[in-house]
Amino acid sequence: MKTCPACGKTSTDFYPDSTKKGGFSTYCRSCTSEHSYQYYHGRGWKIHLLCAARRRAKTKGIPFTLTADDFEIPEFCPILGIKLVAGIKRGAGPDSASLDRIDLALGYVAGNIQIISMRANRMKSDATVDELHRFADWVNKEFPLT
Repeated sequence: MKTCPACGKTSTDFYPDSTKKGGFSTYCRSCTSEHSYQYYHGRGWKIHLLCAARRRAKTKGIPFTLTADDFEIPEFCPILGIKLVAGIKRGAGPDSASLDRIDLALGYVAGNIQIISMRANRMKSDATVDELHRFADWVNKEFPLT
């Protein structure tokens, strides 16, 4: 049994801590999850997206001038309409927020980015505009809305 300093509850429900031999995290699972949720759904989630974009910009040699104040993370993907979630402890999934460049030549600059789902970003990542239009036409023909 261990007591969580955040909530004061005594419990055995603590995550194992790989930095402590045979030890456990300081806070209970519930408090750890709440902290992660608050971090990733607040400014922390933005910082995570910014750091990853900065690395990509440096690797590709493209401009990067974004700050956390330059964008908001929507609740839903504006393209697919799926609820965006943080990739906490699971890595990026299809419903994770993704920072997308609208005009690839301009880089990561204010006004040239949008936040969409990882799935939507992957779908448009290597297709040309013409290919996307042809794909959309095919989908509309083969699967008409009823």
